[in-house]
Amino acid sequence: MNTENITNLLNQTNASLLNETVSGNNAVGFLQNPYLSLLWDNIAIILIFIIFVYLAIKMLAFAKKIIIVALVSAAFPFILHFLNSSYIASFDNVLKFSALGCILFVIYSLAKPILSILRRLFKNKK
Repeated sequence: MNTENITNLLNQTNASLLNETVSGNNAVGFLQNPYLSLLWDNIAIILIFIIFVYLAIKMLAFAKKIIIVALVSAAFPFILHFLNSSYIASFDNVLKFSALGCILFVIYSLAKPILSILRRLFKNKK
């Protein structure tokens, strides 16, 4: 095949794809009315936005809790320093305790539903 035959074949393929798209026979264009398609697109965008706002509000509540945990955990090396003056409350130790507190809080937050189910199971057995 020479380049002219390949070009003709590509043009025929593009023309047939264009005809299918315009006539609405493709798999995506199941709605024949373009206004209905626009309506469904807008509904989908609105639903995605509502879900995004809901998740953002949930994340803000979680962020407030984790900031409090980080601050309390960061204060722990200073408490150790006041109890034992040989312990050095360096910035590195403050960051380590803060990270450890946040990690433990995230683990607890993820395990909380499982723990509540286990509590209910063991309460019923007593």
